[in-house]
Amino acid sequence: MRRSPGQRPRATLWAALGCAAAFASVVAQTPKEQAGDPAAKLFIAADSKRANCRTADAIGNYQSVAAQYPASPWAARAVLEAARCLVIQGNWALAMRQMQDVRQRFPKTPEAEGALERNTILHRLRLRPPGQSAFRYARTAVNGSAANVQRVLDVAVDSQNRVYVAMRRSVLVFGDTGALVMTIPVTEFRAFAISGDMPMLFEEQGVRSGSGPLVPIRIPDQNRERDADVQAAAVVDGDTFVVADRRTRAIHRISASGAYGSRLASLDASRIAVGPVGQIAAIERETLALFLIDPDGTARRVPAQAAGYQLRAPVDLAFDPLGHLYVLERDSVIVFAPTGELVSVFSPGNAAGAFRLGVALEVDSAGRLFVFDEDSERLQVFQ
Repeated sequence: MRRSPGQRPRATLWAALGCAAAFASVVAQTPKEQAGDPAAKLFIAADSKRANCRTADAIGNYQSVAAQYPASPWAARAVLEAARCLVIQGNWALAMRQMQDVRQRFPKTPEAEGALERNTILHRLRLRPPGQSAFRYARTAVNGSAANVQRVLDVAVDSQNRVYVAMRRSVLVFGDTGALVMTIPVTEFRAFAISGDMPMLFEEQGVRSGSGPLVPIRIPDQNRERDADVQAAAVVDGDTFVVADRRTRAIHRISASGAYGSRLASLDASRIAVGPVGQIAAIERETLALFLIDPDGTARRVPAQAAGYQLRAPVDLAFDPLGHLYVLERDSVIVFAPTGELVSVFSPGNAAGAFRLGVALEVDSAGRLFVFDEDSERLQVFQ
């Protein structure tokens, strides 16, 4: 039965994703020179509460920023973050109204642009007519045959709409017109992590910023350190990453400098994704099972089958800016809400842009899907 806008589901497929990783905080990204700004202080307090899973309290603080300091540049950001928290709580209809308010009260700001993109995501996922697919084929971002792209391992998109396509020995960078603009040689590519507009390229034993030098990663293993065997990675904030190491069969926190942080979870992951408020999801390498990781490192397996979906053999995953989790199967994409319920199963079948051997997935800031299909050797975009 179709729910009315904003109605909470009666049951979820797993516990809500919420604000799973408390270490992912905008507090760390707040410029020091703004620390004395009262609006900034209140925003930081709200963000700290959100990072510690006190979402309702965070919403109250964000709303206080907008009410007490309406002329501050922090006001628009606060309303936008409050709306994101509402989505995480499941109150997406109120979130849409608040994001529309951002567009009306703060026109021609980055926050207004972000609000439009996020409302587009919610409209696509929640307000489509019954029976209509959430996505449709938009264009081919990269024609692999023409660009000599083969055996793709991963794809990424930055905020400038540059598209990164990784193969074992090189990363190709394409502009928004599809033209190749750069080739970055690598020794043994393993994973992307886009930090701002700078791609962090993870190789077997280290990480490099763009075309910079390789920074070795050392992982503690049985009371000694050794070279990492990176299998997957994702950015948590500007200077913190999570890395799946094959030898220890675990996920670890590291910094951009390669410095070791701590062990997060005992899971041999082939893919990792981190959501906008620190949610972590991963695909186990051998079983291809989907897991959610709690702040204490507990890995909770998502049911492989439930009403409306079946996880057969997931190959990649990604979050959108509102915390929806997208899981790529070879021929379809399954979308889960931050609250845990199934939102959509997108299977293009024989329609335009259909993919049969999807190997890599990216979701951009507007919720568009970028799927590389090994069968057609094309990076397809769906919106």
